[in-house]
Amino acid sequence: MPEGTDRADILDQPLRRRLLDLIHDKPGVHASELCRQAGEPWGTVQYHLSLLRKTSLVTALEAGRERRLFPVGMDPMHARLLAILNHGRRGEIATYIRDHPGSRQVDICEAVDVTRKTFRLAVRPLVEENLVRERRGLQSTRYYPEPTLDPLLSNPPWDL
Repeated sequence: MPEGTDRADILDQPLRRRLLDLIHDKPGVHASELCRQAGEPWGTVQYHLSLLRKTSLVTALEAGRERRLFPVGMDPMHARLLAILNHGRRGEIATYIRDHPGSRQVDICEAVDVTRKTFRLAVRPLVEENLVRERRGLQSTRYYPEPTLDPLLSNPPWDL
Protein backbone atom coordinates (compact mmCIF):
# COMPACT_ATOMS: atom_id res chain seq x y z
CA MET A 1 0.00 0.00 0.00
CA PRO A 2 1.39 3.42 -0.86
CA GLU A 3 2.91 5.34 2.03
CA GLY A 4 0.61 7.96 3.50
CA THR A 5 -2.50 5.95 2.67
CA ASP A 6 -4.82 5.53 5.63
CA ARG A 7 -8.20 3.98 6.30
CA ALA A 8 -10.14 7.05 5.19
CA ASP A 9 -8.25 7.21 1.89
CA ILE A 10 -8.91 3.53 1.25
CA LEU A 11 -12.66 4.10 1.50
CA ASP A 12 -12.58 6.98 -1.00
CA GLN A 13 -12.64 4.34 -3.74
CA PRO A 14 -16.33 3.51 -4.47
CA LEU A 15 -15.88 -0.24 -5.02
CA ARG A 16 -13.98 -0.69 -1.75
CA ARG A 17 -16.70 1.24 0.10
CA ARG A 18 -19.36 -0.95 -1.54
CA LEU A 19 -17.49 -4.18 -0.67
CA LEU A 20 -17.14 -3.06 2.94
CA ASP A 21 -20.85 -2.20 3.08
CA LEU A 22 -21.73 -5.64 1.68
CA ILE A 23 -19.55 -7.33 4.31
CA HIS A 24 -21.20 -5.28 7.07
CA ASP A 25 -24.66 -6.20 5.72
CA LYS A 26 -23.85 -9.91 5.43
CA PRO A 27 -21.05 -10.85 7.80
CA GLY A 28 -19.53 -14.18 6.83
CA VAL A 29 -20.02 -13.66 3.12
CA HIS A 30 -17.71 -15.52 0.74
CA ALA A 31 -15.62 -13.58 -1.80
CA SER A 32 -17.41 -15.19 -4.76
CA GLU A 33 -20.72 -13.92 -3.42
CA LEU A 34 -19.18 -10.45 -3.15
CA CYS A 35 -18.18 -10.72 -6.82
CA ARG A 36 -21.77 -11.60 -7.76
CA GLN A 37 -23.31 -8.84 -5.66
CA ALA A 38 -20.83 -6.19 -6.77
CA GLY A 39 -20.91 -7.31 -10.41
CA GLU A 40 -17.11 -7.26 -10.52
CA PRO A 41 -14.55 -9.89 -11.61
CA TRP A 42 -12.75 -12.07 -9.08
CA GLY A 43 -9.33 -10.44 -9.50
CA THR A 44 -10.68 -6.93 -8.98
CA VAL A 45 -12.55 -7.95 -5.84
CA GLN A 46 -9.51 -9.80 -4.48
CA TYR A 47 -7.30 -6.75 -5.01
CA HIS A 48 -9.67 -4.44 -3.16
CA LEU A 49 -10.26 -6.99 -0.40
CA SER A 50 -6.51 -7.24 0.14
CA LEU A 51 -6.36 -3.47 0.69
CA LEU A 52 -9.31 -3.63 3.10
CA ARG A 53 -7.56 -6.40 5.03
CA LYS A 54 -4.20 -4.56 5.10
CA THR A 55 -5.88 -1.51 6.62
CA SER A 56 -7.70 -3.70 9.19
CA LEU A 57 -11.19 -2.90 7.94
CA VAL A 58 -12.00 -6.52 7.08
CA THR A 59 -10.90 -9.83 8.51
CA ALA A 60 -11.16 -13.32 7.06
CA LEU A 61 -11.91 -16.56 8.84
CA GLU A 62 -11.27 -20.01 7.41
CA ALA A 63 -14.32 -22.27 7.44
CA GLY A 64 -13.50 -25.62 5.92
CA ARG A 65 -12.11 -24.91 2.47
CA GLU A 66 -13.73 -21.48 2.36
CA ARG A 67 -12.64 -18.09 3.61
CA ARG A 68 -15.46 -16.00 5.05
CA LEU A 69 -15.21 -12.22 5.40
CA PHE A 70 -16.19 -10.20 8.44
CA PRO A 71 -16.00 -6.58 9.50
CA VAL A 72 -13.19 -5.93 11.96
CA GLY A 73 -14.49 -5.57 15.48
CA MET A 74 -17.04 -8.37 15.29
CA ASP A 75 -16.93 -10.70 18.28
CA PRO A 76 -14.60 -13.58 17.23
CA MET A 77 -16.90 -16.26 18.69
CA HIS A 78 -19.89 -14.82 16.84
CA ALA A 79 -17.86 -14.69 13.62
CA ARG A 80 -16.73 -18.32 14.07
CA LEU A 81 -20.32 -19.50 14.59
CA LEU A 82 -21.45 -17.55 11.52
CA ALA A 83 -18.66 -19.13 9.50
CA ILE A 84 -19.85 -22.58 10.62
CA LEU A 85 -23.45 -21.74 9.68
CA ASN A 86 -22.42 -20.35 6.30
CA HIS A 87 -20.67 -23.55 5.26
CA GLY A 88 -22.50 -25.58 2.63
CA ARG A 89 -26.18 -26.18 3.39
CA ARG A 90 -25.91 -25.69 7.16
CA GLY A 91 -27.70 -22.35 7.15
CA GLU A 92 -30.71 -23.76 5.35
CA ILE A 93 -30.80 -26.81 7.61
CA ALA A 94 -30.49 -24.67 10.76
CA THR A 95 -33.23 -22.34 9.54
CA TYR A 96 -35.55 -25.29 8.90
CA ILE A 97 -34.85 -26.69 12.38
CA ARG A 98 -35.51 -23.28 13.93
CA ASP A 99 -38.79 -22.94 12.06
CA HIS A 100 -39.86 -26.58 12.62
CA PRO A 101 -38.60 -27.65 16.06
CA GLY A 102 -38.77 -31.39 16.69
CA SER A 103 -38.46 -32.30 13.01
CA ARG A 104 -37.16 -35.72 12.11
CA GLN A 105 -34.05 -36.17 9.97
CA VAL A 106 -36.09 -37.61 7.10
CA ASP A 107 -38.43 -34.59 7.09
CA ILE A 108 -35.55 -32.11 7.15
CA CYS A 109 -33.74 -33.92 4.32
CA GLU A 110 -36.87 -33.88 2.19
CA ALA A 111 -37.72 -30.24 2.92
CA VAL A 112 -34.20 -28.93 2.29
CA ASP A 113 -33.53 -31.43 -0.51
CA VAL A 114 -30.33 -32.98 0.83
CA THR A 115 -29.21 -36.57 1.23
CA ARG A 116 -29.02 -38.16 4.68
CA LYS A 117 -25.23 -38.18 4.42
CA THR A 118 -25.11 -34.46 3.59
CA PHE A 119 -27.49 -33.78 6.44
CA ARG A 120 -25.41 -35.74 8.96
CA LEU A 121 -22.22 -33.95 7.89
CA ALA A 122 -23.94 -30.58 8.10
CA VAL A 123 -25.77 -31.06 11.40
CA ARG A 124 -22.83 -32.51 13.38
CA PRO A 125 -21.03 -29.14 13.85
CA LEU A 126 -24.35 -27.48 14.71
CA VAL A 127 -24.86 -30.00 17.51
CA GLU A 128 -21.21 -29.76 18.65
CA GLU A 129 -21.46 -25.96 18.89
CA ASN A 130 -24.75 -26.17 20.84
CA LEU A 131 -26.75 -24.45 18.13
CA VAL A 132 -29.01 -27.46 17.61
CA ARG A 133 -30.04 -30.20 20.05
CA GLU A 134 -30.40 -33.77 18.85
CA ARG A 135 -32.87 -36.03 20.65
CA ARG A 136 -32.55 -39.67 19.73
CA GLY A 137 -35.66 -41.82 19.94
CA LEU A 138 -36.33 -45.48 19.32
CA GLN A 139 -37.44 -44.94 15.73
CA SER A 140 -36.18 -41.50 14.80
CA THR A 141 -33.93 -38.65 15.82
CA ARG A 142 -35.48 -35.24 16.25
CA TYR A 143 -33.78 -31.85 16.11
CA TYR A 144 -34.50 -28.74 18.14
CA PRO A 145 -33.01 -25.24 17.97
CA GLU A 146 -31.03 -23.98 20.94
CA PRO A 147 -31.61 -20.35 22.03
CA THR A 148 -28.16 -19.41 20.64
CA LEU A 149 -29.26 -20.24 17.07
CA ASP A 150 -31.91 -17.60 16.40
CA PRO A 151 -29.67 -14.51 16.78
CA LEU A 152 -27.22 -15.99 14.27
CA LEU A 153 -30.00 -16.55 11.73
CA SER A 154 -31.35 -13.00 11.90
CA ASN A 155 -29.51 -11.89 8.73
CA PRO A 156 -28.43 -15.00 6.83
CA PRO A 157 -25.98 -14.66 3.92
CA TRP A 158 -27.26 -17.85 2.28
CA ASP A 159 -30.14 -17.94 -0.16
CA LEU A 160 -33.29 -19.54 1.17
